[in-house]
Amino acid sequence: MTVLLNIDKDAQMKDVDKIKEALRNSNNLKLGYLSKTESARDISNKALFNLLPPPDAQWLEEDEFKAKGISLFGIGKSYEDFSHKLVDHIRNNKKYVMLYEYDNGTSYNDYIHTLDLVYKTINKLRREAAMGEDKEFDRLSYEQQIEYRKRYPVTLTMKNTDAE
Repeated sequence: MTVLLNIDKDAQMKDVDKIKEALRNSNNLKLGYLSKTESARDISNKALFNLLPPPDAQWLEEDEFKAKGISLFGIGKSYEDFSHKLVDHIRNNKKYVMLYEYDNGTSYNDYIHTLDLVYKTINKLRREAAMGEDKEFDRLSYEQQIEYRKRYPVTLTMKNTDAE
């Protein structure tokens, strides 16, 4: 089962996290974040899908990541040159985890904006890799896309810095 969250863009993450924690505790880990963006030309709706960690998941400290040969890329509140820095990090590190740190006061809108940037960046890398092999990623079958998804996984974890 996938739970879709349709949350007001101004809601604070402290409240969204309560919902996420209740879902984790009931072992509903497949989550879709719905968002609506408006521009001068149109209104578009999208859903960003994510897996929540299971209730028994343990948090690893940064040195534990390093000991396992995993590079940690910190995502903060600044969007400046975000995509370029993430691309460089991924290209320079075979095994990586992206850590998005936010706080109780972060708006759902900012949270979704950051997730969207991460997904767009990873998908851009997948498309470029396929193009480098004379393939169009979006026209590949799901089975064929798996190769690129494995090469550039969305290894994203999130942490509320105000939570215990």
